[in-house]
Amino acid sequence: MFDAATCAPVPWKNGGGVTRPLAAGVHWRLSLADITQDGGFSTFPGLQRILTIVEGQGIHLRGDAADLTARPFTPLPFEGDLSLQCTLIDGPSRAFNLMFDPKGLQAWVRVLEPGEINADTDGILFVVHGQVEIEGGVALTSGQGDNLPSGTRAQVQPETCALWVAFI
Repeated sequence: MFDAATCAPVPWKNGGGVTRPLAAGVHWRLSLADITQDGGFSTFPGLQRILTIVEGQGIHLRGDAADLTARPFTPLPFEGDLSLQCTLIDGPSRAFNLMFDPKGLQAWVRVLEPGEINADTDGILFVVHGQVEIEGGVALTSGQGDNLPSGTRAQVQPETCALWVAFI
């Protein structure tokens, strides 16, 4: 299990902001990035990224090869080698960021609705706000996440926003 509140912020690769590393595996890593100013986005050649805005109004990402908009709770996949400039939309945002090596695995991010879920793949559950009860009596609250094996059942409580990161 991990908790964003206890994850120390570290500078971005390009020094333009900070991120909180949440969890990592051989071919992937998750972080929670504070995007507080316009500027360049770090490149990660060979990796795929999925960015999900979890606080704020989002960002525009523009470069020679792309013009993307990251909106709240809409996972945005893009290639990590893109050279992009970031422009804030109505102020700072916080982004849940998945980076992975597509040669080692495939991954996706899904926003979960309240109700019962049954993990159909191995993955990671992250609670943006609210609470999720996992079978066996474990509860995750705002900012917490955990690895869940395929077949795990959980209950996303009302007025909760949670993300599911699946690895295939």
